[in-house]
Amino acid sequence: MPGMSGIEILKELNQTNVKPFVIFITSFDKYTIDAIRVSAFDYLLKPVNKAELSFSIERFLNKFYQKELESNYSSLLNYSSQNKIRFNTTGGFIMIDPGDIIYIQADWNYSEIHLGKNKKEVVAINIGTMENLLSTGFARINRSVIINLKYLEKVQRGKFKQGQVKVKKY
Repeated sequence: MPGMSGIEILKELNQTNVKPFVIFITSFDKYTIDAIRVSAFDYLLKPVNKAELSFSIERFLNKFYQKELESNYSSLLNYSSQNKIRFNTTGGFIMIDPGDIIYIQADWNYSEIHLGKNKKEVVAINIGTMENLLSTGFARINRSVIINLKYLEKVQRGKFKQGQVKVKKY
């Protein structure tokens, strides 16, 4: 190639954000190590064996589509979690928009997040940590309950008993 070798071109591309998949096809096996050092995807010797070329292209397609899927997954996760908070559960994690939370009830080192009629999630976060996560728009009304203020309708003073805090219908 006039001007620069394939190795030199790939070396320069590696200095940028461009990360191509390069398959070298050459008659010279002495450049194999150099190609590996500059992150060549594959290195085939002439005369090219059709099976080797097919295998190399198949590996490329698998790698390319895997990268594309990972990129799509990351984009989807970023988009869906813009307003959501990650909460660890006993089996993994859930993503919840704080606006969907009606109230949170302490349950020892866990918290029950109430999201609607008969819908709740148990998360592995204590009520104190939960209070720090949800400072805006939420109020801790006693030792074991945090309420979303947009659902608050009525509070009666005195000792907390069931029914003394009324939330809007959901």
